[in-house]
Amino acid sequence: MRASLFTLRPAVPDDAVWLAAHLRPCDREEALASFDDLETAIRHSISASEICDVAETQGRGVFMVGCAQDPTAEGRGVPWLLATTEAERYPGVLTKIAKHYVAAFLERWPVLLNFVDERNVASVRWLRRLGFTVCAPLAFGKNGEPFHPFVMGL
Repeated sequence: MRASLFTLRPAVPDDAVWLAAHLRPCDREEALASFDDLETAIRHSISASEICDVAETQGRGVFMVGCAQDPTAEGRGVPWLLATTEAERYPGVLTKIAKHYVAAFLERWPVLLNFVDERNVASVRWLRRLGFTVCAPLAFGKNGEPFHPFVMGL
């Protein structure tokens, strides 16, 4: 699939290496609040996701987006997106592509639910623009850091 400047392709486990090395700081901080090893966590996310793609432009990875079946609730997907610092150059395009993926996820799962680090203020705002309801924070991270549940489809 081609979307504007980006080429979208299915993610493979080895994509975890470049993504872990190039995560934008807010995504790195958020991921490290939940996981000890970024590369292992990203590999797990890739393998657990029924839908998982990488966006590239000019041969450079920009972001990875995916959604996995929630193992605790049938019909509930767990959407996620991790971006490199390169993504900050394309905010409008990133939002347009993300809306495409959210629509695709909702075709597969009637409810989407995940958590976003309270400190990741830009992502919280962006999730609201995408149409997610962002709830009050709960203790969620490795050390009980506050994360907002975000949901769509309830």
